[in-house]
Amino acid sequence: MLGALRALALAASILLASTAHAEEEPPVFAGHPAITRHTKELGLEVTPMRLDSGWAIGGGAAVSAFYSRWLSPVAGANLSPGWAGKRAHWDTRAGTRLVYPSPLFGEVFGYVILGTSVLFTAVDGQDDTFTRAFMLMGGIGLFGNVADHVRLRFELRDHVRIYGTSDTKHMPTASLAFVLTYR
Repeated sequence: MLGALRALALAASILLASTAHAEEEPPVFAGHPAITRHTKELGLEVTPMRLDSGWAIGGGAAVSAFYSRWLSPVAGANLSPGWAGKRAHWDTRAGTRLVYPSPLFGEVFGYVILGTSVLFTAVDGQDDTFTRAFMLMGGIGLFGNVADHVRLRFELRDHVRIYGTSDTKHMPTASLAFVLTYR
């Protein structure tokens, strides 16, 4: 019992020390400290989307980094198992967020995302057989810090097929992400 209390006290002191230290960290580059002090992101996403076969819900992860107060490359992947939609599919994406460098209100920032994605859709009745599509992606989003190293991000994107064998030609997607930020 005493060992558990010591471990809890040590964890609390480390957390307090790291929070106090984080307040003293200078911005990496000029701009609003909400996006210039912790410039790297790791996000866990929930993504409802509409494929040509019907609605599906997926989940995944995304990483990004700010290289200036307005530019942030991003990459991510989502998986929707067969039980979460009409059929299984997964997608990967890479793009760039162009961020409005000042908050729209409070500490909420807006952005436009542009990029490409690849969609893999399971063929009905055939195990381990997927059709593929190369897609252009565009959208808008908002993010805001809810704690020192935590932000929430909401994004609306559209993926449009330009090449491939998938029957999905158009995939509107919403994304809600829980994001951890670090230096």
